[in-house]
Amino acid sequence: MKKFLKSIQLDRWTSGGLNNTGVVSHCHEDHDPTVQKCIFVPKVIFVHDFHYKNVKNPTRTSVRSVDPRRGRRIKGNVYGYPFLARDLKRAPDIEAPDGYLHAAWWVFRKGSRTAVFIGELDAPEVEVMLKFVEKIKPEIVVLPSYGEMKDGVHRTQYPEELAEKIEKAAGELKKKGIEVWAHPITPEWADEVAQRLC
Repeated sequence: MKKFLKSIQLDRWTSGGLNNTGVVSHCHEDHDPTVQKCIFVPKVIFVHDFHYKNVKNPTRTSVRSVDPRRGRRIKGNVYGYPFLARDLKRAPDIEAPDGYLHAAWWVFRKGSRTAVFIGELDAPEVEVMLKFVEKIKPEIVVLPSYGEMKDGVHRTQYPEELAEKIEKAAGELKKKGIEVWAHPITPEWADEVAQRLC
């Protein structure tokens, strides 16, 4: 899965240089590569519920949407399945806080091998993410990395809350033998970092 993750663009980040395929977790401008002329890949794959009406440069990219219930081939023999809040309800004991996820959680599968990409998280979602990963059993999880933020942003209660929660979660995942990647800043807990393209 490492080779696959290095061969695609995740939101606006990459750990393997320019690629020909990208996936997008949600439509916020700081993640969406189709805004502000930030398209480097010919094919960008969005989640069905976050389908875009205004692609800024349609001559350079082919936007495709994915129904989370069916998934789709992303590249080669790897299939992608984006999970939204409603999709988590199918798993016992896993429910999104307040029925909401900040972004879709992408699960990539190739045979029995699995990776998870999470483009953005709110503070109450971190514990749910750990339960989700426990069920999926991936070999790699790509998590957002944060510094301090204003109170209330990402449903935080204090500026360092989300950074602390994700660092602790990364430590728990690594104890279970899961490789943890980060984006967009380089934290000490990351095994690999995806760099921002634009």
